[in-house]
Amino acid sequence: MVHGTTRVLNESDFTNTVPPYADPEFDQPQSIKIETEPNNGVILINNGQLLGVGDVIDVETMNLTATDNGSNTDAHIAEYEFTVQSYNFPEYSTVKGKLILNIYEEVNYPPNAQAGADKTLLYDSEGTGNGNAYLSGSGSTDPNQQTLTYQWYIIGNNHWGITLLNDDTVNCTAQGQNLDFIADGSEIQLKLRVTDTEGAFDEDTVKITLNDINGFEEPN
Repeated sequence: MVHGTTRVLNESDFTNTVPPYADPEFDQPQSIKIETEPNNGVILINNGQLLGVGDVIDVETMNLTATDNGSNTDAHIAEYEFTVQSYNFPEYSTVKGKLILNIYEEVNYPPNAQAGADKTLLYDSEGTGNGNAYLSGSGSTDPNQQTLTYQWYIIGNNHWGITLLNDDTVNCTAQGQNLDFIADGSEIQLKLRVTDTEGAFDEDTVKITLNDINGFEEPN
């Protein structure tokens, strides 16, 4: 299991252990008794109850999870010894099995930036020449579920005076002012950089096409 996560356990985690559980008469347990206190930052919870030495798990009603509390970011192992009681047999096994949980070290994977689909900025060159295109990086994700920060950039210098509003938020507005008919059909490239709390980042680009609603065409 991964550092800081929860894993659901079932009967096979106890009967198919590595090394294998060595008491074949008890390979189909009715109950499982925990023989070890919580260790190495990993706790077992069954139906809302924290398990320790002597606690019993009824296999039929088992709702068991193992949770790593995240205190140890290095790879580590938690071990729980247990005994089992078979159906219609009053005693628990004398042989102890061992549930071994491997917790992998914390790895920070970079986020996935998504600048969204290409946009069109409409404007009226016979009016104000103003127009907006609305961008969103809300599709960006982080595999470690960290909080993300956003930064939008215009790529290159020939951008017809387009400015960016709220360029450090998930949603950004590209604003055009006093655009004339010559700008019609021009394309502007923008870049979104998404950064997690540990500094890992990813980038994506999006294109804005300027479109004069008057539809001027160059003469032949």
